[in-house]
Amino acid sequence: MSFDLVINTRPAHKSRELEALLGDFKQLNLPALSLVPLDFQLPATWQANDFIFFVSQFAVDCFFSYLQQHAIGWPPHLYAAAVGPVSADALLAHGLAPQRVLVAPQGEADSESFLDWFEAHYQVPKRVMIVRAEHGRDWLYQQLQQRHVETSFLAVYKRTAAVWSEQAKQPLLDLLSTKPEARVCWLMTSRDSVDAVVAQWQQEPLLAQYAWQHDFLFFHARIAEHLQQKKMQLAPAQKTPLRVHFCQADNVSIVAALKRLSAKGSYVE
Repeated sequence: MSFDLVINTRPAHKSRELEALLGDFKQLNLPALSLVPLDFQLPATWQANDFIFFVSQFAVDCFFSYLQQHAIGWPPHLYAAAVGPVSADALLAHGLAPQRVLVAPQGEADSESFLDWFEAHYQVPKRVMIVRAEHGRDWLYQQLQQRHVETSFLAVYKRTAAVWSEQAKQPLLDLLSTKPEARVCWLMTSRDSVDAVVAQWQQEPLLAQYAWQHDFLFFHARIAEHLQQKKMQLAPAQKTPLRVHFCQADNVSIVAALKRLSAKGSYVE
């Protein structure tokens, strides 16, 4: 049974390409978060790091936008590390040589997979800077500190919960009011996204009642676990297990997963 609706909660700037690739699906863009660049200054010693770790594509774009605005080039000796292939592709798009981009070729797009891969192939660095939002990647920071790595953060953007307008969410509400059993799949990309989306559900009786019964596509098990915790907290009476599915973070993997799930019907992975 095909999905009646696919809901993309990615930030608006990351939805255009995916929207085109999902042309076979009825879809709705309801961004969970708004990403806003911050005014920041590069530390004077930023080039002295062994590598700079970028937590997301948006972190890459914000950082290199700063370099471009200030006519600063990327030092040829400096490595850039990416949390996953999407961020790595963004680094390459900004002109970095492939041999200067560090990314785990396999595993989850997360700090754990990166650190496991890095330690298997490289010596422990002396100094690392993590480019991120206003918070996040504390686990990686703690792990590097335990290895006596001088580690710093550079916040280049902030995440704020988006507010869905009545017009934006009306197609979903109309669907659920006429077809409560509609098969809907939500793409959720982070724990912050889960928090923002669930907060929106709580404001709409139809969503508070039916959304927990929908399908959910995640990039990482931790995001699914966070939604499960929200369900236990806010909807303990709903005993049906969450319909949880996983895929990699790139658009091709997302489309392939949705096509596979649509063809097979609803099940829990």
